[in-house]
Formats: sequence, C-alpha cells, structure tokens
Amino acid sequence: MRWNKQLLAILAVSAAPHLQAQLPKGYYAGHAPSLPDSLRETYLGGRFEISILRIARDSIERELLARAEALMPSPESIERPAAKVTGSGHIAAFKEAKAMPGERWWWRDWDGVRLPFALTGAAVAHYVEKVRGLAATPNPFARWNEGVGHRARVDYTAAVESSDAAGGHRVLMQVRFSFYCGPLCALSFDHSRVVEFDPAGMPIRVEGDGPPSYMVS
Repeated sequence: MRWNKQLLAILAVSAAPHLQAQLPKGYYAGHAPSLPDSLRETYLGGRFEISILRIARDSIERELLARAEALMPSPESIERPAAKVTGSGHIAAFKEAKAMPGERWWWRDWDGVRLPFALTGAAVAHYVEKVRGLAATPNPFARWNEGVGHRARVDYTAAVESSDAAGGHRVLMQVRFSFYCGPLCALSFDHSRVVEFDPAGMPIRVEGDGPPSYMVS
C-alpha cells in the first residue's frame, strides 16, 4: 500500500497544472527525448564509441530520471555568466549560441559541439548524434592532419538513489565526451548534475549546472 501511495503521489504531481510554479527558481520543465536505459555502439574498430546506462529499478525511478533529464535552466541563468566573459571571439560565440534553435541547455558551441551548461536528456541526444555523425564522415581536419584517424566517444550514466531530504530521492547524472582529429584539433569535457526530489517527486534542488570546464587544442 505504501508503494502505491508513493507512485500515485508522483503521478499526481506529474499531472498537476501548477507544476511549473513549484520547480526550483530559474528552472522549467522542458521536453526531453526518450533515451534508452542501455545502449552500446562502436564504429570503425572502436574509434567511435557510444555508451548510455540509465539505472531505474522501477517505474517510480524511471519517472524521476525522465524529470531530471527534462529540467531546463532559464535562458537568463545561462546568459548571465556568459555576459561576464570578455574577448571578441567569446562574445561572438555566445551570440551565436543564443541564436541557436531549441530549448537551450548549452553554454556555447565549439567546432559544432555544444558545451553543456546543464546536463539534460537533450544534451545527451546531441552528443550521441554527434559521435554517429563523426563516425560516418571523414576527418573534418584531414587537410591539416594527413593520415590521422579521428575518433570520438560519449559516455552517459544516470542513477536514482535515496536522499536525506525527508524521504525523497536524488538523480545523479554524468557525461563524458571526447573528440580528437589531430594535434591541434581536440575537445574533451566531463559534466555532471544532481537533482534532488521531495517524497512527492517534485524537484527541489539542482547541483552542477553552470559553465563547464573543457579542454581544447
């Protein structure tokens, strides 16, 4: 009976018309793509790899995963730190990033790869498609890196665990992305996110969102 009450509470919150008003300040419920619980793809002898592992033990945890992946930061929360970055190249990059279509989770674009401000389901889908696309095309910098085989990899993990927040849960998410196409053509980053939920399945706190650390050459 306790199980059924918890499930009904979470499903009721999902259908509540005032859901947006109860989200953490600066966030809204967006539209996340449906990600597989498990995915493993390799191309060209392992030069390109995709790995997804979403651990959900029941329907409640699967719903919490989906909510965490759909939680979007407001455009203003992304643009405020971007406005503090100086340099004409960066300013132009942030202007282009702002004009890109879609619900914004990205910080900026780097050589066609969007850097994650917030780790969302849409972000993961972007990196999966990016690795597939790179595997299907020649090295984009082949003329400057003759004979170099480019490579790329994305790893995404997500899991639900019990939280100390009065019987609630937390969703832990992490992504790792790397791309290499020559000595002066590389990008890599790790980004993570933790979303705390109350016992009714309402997100109450988000940690990890912000300008990412990344390495380029």
